[in-house]
Amino acid sequence: MNYLKQLRAFYDALELNPLNASEVALWHALTWVNNKTGWKYEFTVASSVLCQKAGLKSDNFYKVRNKLQQAGYINWRPRRGNQAAVYQMVKLYDLSVNNTDSHTGNSTDSRTDTFTGNHTALTKLNETKQDDVDNARVKKLQAVFELWQHIWDFPNAIAQQDLQVWFKEIGPELLTYAITEAGRSNVLARNADRYIQRTIDHMQEQKITTVQQAKEAAEKHRQQVHREISQTGKSAYAKNKPVTSTGSSSFEASDLPF
Repeated sequence: MNYLKQLRAFYDALELNPLNASEVALWHALTWVNNKTGWKYEFTVASSVLCQKAGLKSDNFYKVRNKLQQAGYINWRPRRGNQAAVYQMVKLYDLSVNNTDSHTGNSTDSRTDTFTGNHTALTKLNETKQDDVDNARVKKLQAVFELWQHIWDFPNAIAQQDLQVWFKEIGPELLTYAITEAGRSNVLARNADRYIQRTIDHMQEQKITTVQQAKEAAEKHRQQVHREISQTGKSAYAKNKPVTSTGSSSFEASDLPF
């Protein structure tokens, strides 16, 4: 299974076969578990684990799981007693290719016959190179997901989608830096998505494109805070104020790394 191709095909499929947020979250949780197994054709995982990762309540889990199967995104079957169910992820990008081929019909076959052996070899070489690039991107995206999970547990459906958007917008290195800084600032899980979005907005406003530039901007900010504290005994930025754990979901722009 190619993780990146599967994700792309999934979001393409959602345009024609939409799911709600709970169903998207469960699909991501199952895909994540399947990836951890090394993409086994069939795998088992406890319902309680899936509920925890997808943020689902147990009484809603079975309805959500059945919808994924009915919609053609997964297959699953129960086992006897209290044993965990067996799951199989549908390879969506293969379905996309097959659907495209079925629309082209015989015209595709006639065009294919005109290709030479050298062209076929070149196409295979390009596909191999693209697969290598895709696999490298998938590993980096997976590392970003794992970093988020290490700090705040498994990302919910909204965070999963945002992580993929940010990954494309600023790349894995800057995204990893933004997530790490949020963790160092003791940002709570429920505030992490908004905090990181604000951090990325500030990066883009300051035209920061590398981790080194981000670190230099953060250091400049810290020095400015230090000077203000030395001169006035307090900082207008209140940089050391963490995001509270008392239920408040707000934070100042000055709480950001720079």
